[in-house]
Amino acid sequence: MLIEAGAAGIAMETEAGQIKAVFFKLKLGEQEMPFKLPARPEKVYHSLFAEKRGNWDRRIVESRKQKALNIAWRIVKDWLEVQLSLIKIEMANPSEVFFPYLLVGADETLYEKAEKTGFSKLLPG
Repeated sequence: MLIEAGAAGIAMETEAGQIKAVFFKLKLGEQEMPFKLPARPEKVYHSLFAEKRGNWDRRIVESRKQKALNIAWRIVKDWLEVQLSLIKIEMANPSEVFFPYLLVGADETLYEKAEKTGFSKLLPG
């Protein structure tokens, strides 16, 4: 899917044997720009299972974590398909869609930097 959209340098970041994020580069104008799409399965896990507290068997917890990971990546895949479709039919351009995920530091996206430094700094005045 990313390759069809012209992405290059596709790589994955892993942690504890699980894929944490996908990195890729897209050519915007004359420059190749790096992007990072995180999955955030811990957010999905919390959303699905936060109210199901108790002294659960380790197998149940691991099964739920795997389910959350699968769902998180399905959400990323679906989101990516929609965004690439918008680009393909020219309802959006790649920078419009992917700028929050632009890598501006070693492992920091534009969105993460703006969140950390304060979104109000992006506004005039």
